Amino acid sequence: MLATSERVDRLEDMMAEVAHAQMRTEMSLLALSKEMREFKDEMREFTEESERDRKRMNKAWGDLANKLGTTVEDVVAPNIPRIAREEFTMGDRMDLLVRARRMNRRGAQREREYDIVCAGEGKVLIVEVKSSPSKDQIPEFLARLEDLFDFYPEYDNWQKIGIFASWSLPTPMLEVLAKSGLYGLSMGDETMQIVARPC
Repeated sequence: MLATSERVDRLEDMMAEVAHAQMRTEMSLLALSKEMREFKDEMREFTEESERDRKRMNKAWGDLANKLGTTVEDVVAPNIPRIAREEFTMGDRMDLLVRARRMNRRGAQREREYDIVCAGEGKVLIVEVKSSPSKDQIPEFLARLEDLFDFYPEYDNWQKIGIFASWSLPTPMLEVLAKSGLYGLSMGDETMQIVARPC
């Protein structure tokens, strides 16, 4: 049997071991807590950087889409005076407005931008240009045509001609344009040409 003093010594050694184990556990927990805080900070930085990257990408895609849209307009616009003369017997004296913004001249304070407005000899051509055309865009264009003289009262009582233009227009869309009373304009073999006429 162990003497009381040996038991006490053993008990003290065991208590010292427990104390050291507890201290090591607390140190490990502190280190783990620090690592978790660092990981949380890194994750927050990663999330914020990802959000910034997402916003940059969205802006880049938006800029690209806008540029593509204006590129189509840049191809269509120079063809409009020729189309006006050849297709609609308009003379050389005409106004040509590209991406012109106008405030409503009658009533409500609204602003409107028509892609291309070409006017002369009692006729006004309104050209809607789309880089990715779809049949769903036609009713919106028709509604915008209805408001034309609110924004351009100087052409009131002139013949209004709606033209929907793009690089190419699929055959089903040509039928919808014609039934809607609109012209379709797309790229031909060499230049832009009328590909749909109102029924």
